[in-house]
Amino acid sequence: MMALEDWSQPDEILETDATLSGCGEPGTFLIVSDSIAKYVKLENADVFTFRGASIGEITYQLNKNKGSIYEGYKCLVIHCGTNDIHILSIDQFKSAYCNLISTAKLLFPSMVIALSGILPRPVDFEETGQKIKEVNMALLNLCLSYKVEFIHSYRYFLKCGKPKVELFAYKDGGLHLNCEGTRQLKERLLI
Repeated sequence: MMALEDWSQPDEILETDATLSGCGEPGTFLIVSDSIAKYVKLENADVFTFRGASIGEITYQLNKNKGSIYEGYKCLVIHCGTNDIHILSIDQFKSAYCNLISTAKLLFPSMVIALSGILPRPVDFEETGQKIKEVNMALLNLCLSYKVEFIHSYRYFLKCGKPKVELFAYKDGGLHLNCEGTRQLKERLLI
């Protein structure tokens, strides 16, 4: 198992990094996310973001739209959990993510499914940083046990154990990503 300190090592590719093989063709990625990915635009992906969405709300959106807009994709990438960090305990996160993963696998059995770790945000890192690390470790382990991909997006947004403020919008205090942060997230989501 990976130590918590390993999350801040962006220069190495870990063996658990998602590869999402076979998903590189145009229009084959579906990204479903909370608002952190609202400006992600990619040639080979359609991105659906839900402002303020919790893990439960993302699960609901997958269920709600299962027979319509989410068909024809090879890969489903999900990024959520940021909006739950102040509300849920670690065990509640595990339960919510288990439900999300089970739902995604049931609804989209032929898709490669990947979950992206929660990003550290400058706006609340002092109070949430350690919990985000713990949640991401729990999510990694769930992904391994459910045989879905895990994307280590978290560690690319850290430098010396703190969020890279240059990747976050200063006008909202570091709540959302700026242009460079969005570019970094795009790279992470399609590893």
